[in-house]
Amino acid sequence: MVRRRAKASEWVKRIEAWRASGESAEAFCQKQGWKPVTLMNWARRLRQSSAVEATPPGFVRLTHRPSKVVGKPGAAGLEVVLQGGRAIRVERGADLDLLRAVVDALEAR
Repeated sequence: MVRRRAKASEWVKRIEAWRASGESAEAFCQKQGWKPVTLMNWARRLRQSSAVEATPPGFVRLTHRPSKVVGKPGAAGLEVVLQGGRAIRVERGADLDLLRAVVDALEAR
């Protein structure tokens, strides 16, 4: 039997499934019949290409940059930067379902 090479779009789905499984790369790949090194290489390749291209569906690039929090002393929050450079500042205790809906709506534009 001749094995065909999977395309990048297939590896995106495979990596999403692996991350959703919560399993180690070794355990997940053993069940699928893949080499863990191949999975990890694709994960690295796609992560690096997302810095140049648009982020693949299902992936979110997170970066940590220390910054001053405006507001109450000791308040913690985060800033979500969308692909177009728009930013949403989110305070602790924010409604995450609402945030998800706002991000989905803005990214669909």
